[in-house]
Amino acid sequence: MQEKILNLSFGQWVDVTAPTKDDVPSLSQHYGVPEKDLMSCLDPEHLPKLEVHPSFLFLVTRVFDKSNSVKGDTVQELTTKLAFFIFKDRVITVHRVDHDFIDHLRLKLSQNPGCLDSKKLILSLLVSAIESFDLPLTQLESQVTHFEQLIFKNAKQKRIFQEGFLLKRKSNVFRKVLKLANDVNNKLVIKSEFQNEDFQEIKTTMDTMLFYADEVLDNVTNLLTLYLSMTSQRTNEASYKTNEIVRILTVFSIFFLPLNFLAGVYGMNFENMPELKSQSGYYIVLGVMFSISVGLFIWMYRRGWIKGLDEV
Repeated sequence: MQEKILNLSFGQWVDVTAPTKDDVPSLSQHYGVPEKDLMSCLDPEHLPKLEVHPSFLFLVTRVFDKSNSVKGDTVQELTTKLAFFIFKDRVITVHRVDHDFIDHLRLKLSQNPGCLDSKKLILSLLVSAIESFDLPLTQLESQVTHFEQLIFKNAKQKRIFQEGFLLKRKSNVFRKVLKLANDVNNKLVIKSEFQNEDFQEIKTTMDTMLFYADEVLDNVTNLLTLYLSMTSQRTNEASYKTNEIVRILTVFSIFFLPLNFLAGVYGMNFENMPELKSQSGYYIVLGVMFSISVGLFIWMYRRGWIKGLDEV
């Protein structure tokens, strides 16, 4: 655990990094924070919230984790927690990972102690936490564009579904976290001590991030729906062509079935078949076959079975 105490214009900022369960009792006793609330800071699944206690406010928000895996798609894998204990004379922050904006504020206060008051410190940390989602959302928009190109390049179905649903899960995580953080910030700014124009900046920044998150999620969802529609359309077209080929073969089989019957009958060569000794029998049978074929053609044409064969 790392613990740094910095002076504000009114009070102190106690910044605690990577505490463990063993550190909780001493922190609780030294700063007057209930152990239960400190233990909840160690829970990686904690979502943004605001709790009002008699002597302090307990606020939890989440920050994008730059060290996350490329394949990460859960709240715990993509973000990390930043907790605030806001007293009248001090602000205590607890976090597992050090972030650039926290380092910047610590450096600023170490070089110029008292240059910030507690409200400006909280405002700066909250705005920076929200703005940490700007870069990943911009990257997600680029990935959505690449995903769209994959769809129209007819990439493998497995790859499209893998990338598409990964993008959808990521964008859904960002939207969920930002939505909950927005609810927390709305509850915070109605507190009398935080009702000033500076804290409206949080709402403006949050609305922008939420708009990006909603847009990315809608785009991914629409692209997945489009791809499923295209896949279904291709399947229907293939099924239609197969049915048309079967129809053609069926039509031709209708023509040859009676002709094969006649050929089979006269191919038996029995002694008592008078037509076999007729001089014009061959031509008569050919004429009958032709008549049958013409009759079948007219009958099938009138029923619409032959129309459209040239379009297959």
